Amino acid sequence: MMQTLITNHGPLDTRYLNNIKSTIDKALAEHSRTIAIRIDLRMPIDQFYNETGLSDDSPAFITNTDSNAISRFTKSLKAQIDADLLRKRNTEKRV
Repeated sequence: MMQTLITNHGPLDTRYLNNIKSTIDKALAEHSRTIAIRIDLRMPIDQFYNETGLSDDSPAFITNTDSNAISRFTKSLKAQIDADLLRKRNTEKRV
């Protein structure tokens, strides 16, 4: 399978890429129905970075250094998944 790497946001670290590929290959060897999903979180736009002219899609565009941001995201995602599962159970759909 031909893969295209998008590098317009900066150079890629080949060590990370190799580790990710190795992990996915091992998972596929054990479980053929493995899925890998990439999630890019976007933080609210910060006035300081807007004034500096940095693109809000730049890897250097850091708007929030709150250490709890990922925890809040994970908690919110789990709550949304639980609500979706409950909604499906209530309509007697397969969960």
